[in-house]
Amino acid sequence: MARDRIQAAVDTLAEHLHRSVVINDAAVHLQYASAHYGDEDAGRIRAVLQREADSKVIGHVLAQGVSTWTTAGVIPPNEALQMKARVCVPIRWRGDLLGLLIVMDADGSLTTGELATITEVARDLAPLLAARAADDADTAPVEQSLVTDLVGREPL
Repeated sequence: MARDRIQAAVDTLAEHLHRSVVINDAAVHLQYASAHYGDEDAGRIRAVLQREADSKVIGHVLAQGVSTWTTAGVIPPNEALQMKARVCVPIRWRGDLLGLLIVMDADGSLTTGELATITEVARDLAPLLAARAADDADTAPVEQSLVTDLVGREPL
């Protein structure tokens, strides 16, 4: 299953780097998260516990222009949001932004080799995220039909 393989890749990358890793969708909604590695901040803790980042954190990430990035970039810290710096690599498939691979990097110490590894993982995850998106699109009409069957089409 694609979801399990994506989560396993996130966990493996986090363990290799000894850093917290997430994959967000293009709108910065949490999809996958690794364990913490002692580098978490208030934004990450909230996102993991509540399965959603604070709207101000989402705004800060999007304000960096991540949706247009084609290579790795830095999301700078934001003291007001108690947010540390992160490296973000867009996950693209056939030009479409499917998600954002984000790695904590509070002190800017990721090496060139580690950045190359993160970029490679993002590239390898692209077809898995594309397949998962296709699966989700295929099941959406069925799920909607099941809900309609339960509650009916006509208002009471």
